[in-house]
Amino acid sequence: MTLHPVIAEIVARARAASGDRTPGIADARAQLDAGTAALGAGPAVRRVGDQEVSGRRGPIPCRVYEDGDDPAGTVVYVHGGGWAIGGPTAFDPFARALCRRSGARVLLVDYALAPEQPFPRGLEDVEDALRWVAERYGADGPLVVVGDSAGANLTAAATIGLAGEVTPALQVLIYPVADCRFDRPSYLRYGEGLLLTRTAMEAFFRMYAPADQWTDPRISVLRHPDLARSPRTRVVTAEYDLLRDEGEELAEALAAAGVETTVHRYSGVHHGFLRLFELVDTADAALTDVSAAIHAATSPARSGRSPGE
Repeated sequence: MTLHPVIAEIVARARAASGDRTPGIADARAQLDAGTAALGAGPAVRRVGDQEVSGRRGPIPCRVYEDGDDPAGTVVYVHGGGWAIGGPTAFDPFARALCRRSGARVLLVDYALAPEQPFPRGLEDVEDALRWVAERYGADGPLVVVGDSAGANLTAAATIGLAGEVTPALQVLIYPVADCRFDRPSYLRYGEGLLLTRTAMEAFFRMYAPADQWTDPRISVLRHPDLARSPRTRVVTAEYDLLRDEGEELAEALAAAGVETTVHRYSGVHHGFLRLFELVDTADAALTDVSAAIHAATSPARSGRSPGE
């Protein structure tokens, strides 16, 4: 399938604006936040509030979204951005939509970013946020963890590390970073010319950790010897994504380890497409699919309510 026309236009505009220049980390962070307004504000929800979560290295800022008086279950959302960019401003619309459509409470973790805080700081923040949510909201219903891109990497590593201590009903890994190899067929086919490139991924890895640590299974989770400790998993991939192959390999490896796993590849879209849910029909459908999976995972705590009620 050809690249969705809206996405093709976005890519063309971004390339025309940047030319051959690779932005520094400060510019990349500013550009991500500044570009969010063009994607839509996301739906209104009843309550949005900031929350500091206790972590081993100090408070972790989070944002909590609720769209009802009695949310059934809690979603911990771990945003993407190559471990180095992103936060509540850029991912607020998606968090709102996830809350509204799933009917669950959503906690967006503003974990520490590289290169200022390299591996394993971001992972520790995610682990600590999961512990806090399990203690604070565990009685309210099941826990679901959703991560995209580098956030999916942190999610997968954290759920394995906390196995036996925190038990999510489901983890959703959206176009996950799963390995430190840059030579898979999807890298060779889609590593240039789109919004996420091989050059950018290599730079993100360098910011996150020294090269001699990249094979650490907490970074290259596809190599983890304890994948069987993972919770039930849904993997989402995109056709035009250099990370597509490693994400689908991770799904295969989880299934082979005995983890109940489903994988869904969406055609005609690129890395990061779910943030375009107000602009691209495929992204809107994928968000609906993910929200339905969350709704099903938290259904034991519901009384016939539908997402968005």
